[in-house]
Amino acid sequence: PDGLLVVENLHDVGKKKMKPTKALIEPDLVYPLLRGRDIQRWQAKHSAYIIMVQDPQKRTGYDEAWLKVQYPLTYAYLKEFETVLRERSGYKKYFDPQKDPFYSMYDVAEYTFAPYKVVWPWIATGLTACVVADWESKLIIPEHNTSFASFDDVVEARYLCALLNSTPCDFTIRAYAAGGGGGLASPKSLQIVHIPRFQNTDTQSRLASLSQRAHELAAQGKAGEEELHRVEEEIDLKAAELWGLSKEELEEIKRSLVEIS
Repeated sequence: PDGLLVVENLHDVGKKKMKPTKALIEPDLVYPLLRGRDIQRWQAKHSAYIIMVQDPQKRTGYDEAWLKVQYPLTYAYLKEFETVLRERSGYKKYFDPQKDPFYSMYDVAEYTFAPYKVVWPWIATGLTACVVADWESKLIIPEHNTSFASFDDVVEARYLCALLNSTPCDFTIRAYAAGGGGGLASPKSLQIVHIPRFQNTDTQSRLASLSQRAHELAAQGKAGEEELHRVEEEIDLKAAELWGLSKEELEEIKRSLVEIS
């Protein structure tokens, strides 16, 4: 009723086990956290939250003096874990403990707060992507082991997502992993697959529209499965057209994908 949040930490998740802690904090710096396990093809649903106290422009944590005044309860909660936060390898490597706040986070910048993101699980044999925007007026923050590409334009994001979920792309990633690529759909995936820059051509625009429809159908569950299959078939055809593949070559890729899956 007073606008504060009652939070409880995920004390038993991760390599280091923390003490179970419940606290009252301000809601402003709490964001939905998207983990790899939360992502499916064309859809994602977050299962946790994160306190995001990183200044995306300065790329360090918000100034401690400012945080104490503006969000005293959030600061007090973080202060309980100061020792373990200072022991993080990323903090020791990338930040100055003499001047950078102990809650500073590596690899959080303006792209983390982009309005649209194409996300996919890092630990996977192929790509399973979807587009995410915000949830209840809060931007969704991907976890450190979730790959993502940031966009200001939702149409461009949908275009990329269509290509990542296409059969030719899936085959390429799986073949790369089978050849010693590590079996991980890491950000390096975008260096393996040639994604033509979005210029709103007829083919690219159609891929974006099909991607939007695929997201809508995936949200329907079983009721949308049949039409979703047809949409994905057309995505494959348009992706093949974009990459200069014949229908025969596309069919061969589909057969090969079955063999290596």
